[in-house]
Amino acid sequence: MLGGSRVDATLRLSAVVALQNDAVCDDCFAVGPAAFAAAVTELQRTGHDLLGFWHSHGNGDPRPSATDRRELWREHLHVIAGVDAVGAERLCAYWLDTDLGFHALPLTEQDDDR
Repeated sequence: MLGGSRVDATLRLSAVVALQNDAVCDDCFAVGPAAFAAAVTELQRTGHDLLGFWHSHGNGDPRPSATDRRELWREHLHVIAGVDAVGAERLCAYWLDTDLGFHALPLTEQDDDR
């Protein structure tokens, strides 16, 4: 789970809360309601808003999969870790709108004091 702040179209990611995958299949993710609520509470307790989620495609392409397109939360940030065509590890960020469109977002690193 990804937390931080949003000002207009700028998302500032500043917190990550790990969630255990309770799913039984390799290409899906499920989390129980109590664990989800605890993660949201942790974000709020530390002054962060829920921005979205991250997951890995392992050695796969970091672009949204067919499963991602069906199941990920709309109007949230999604960061996907994977490997590109030449084998380099990559992090890609996307915004999923209500029309099921994924929009690539730039990732930049900033110092904590900004």
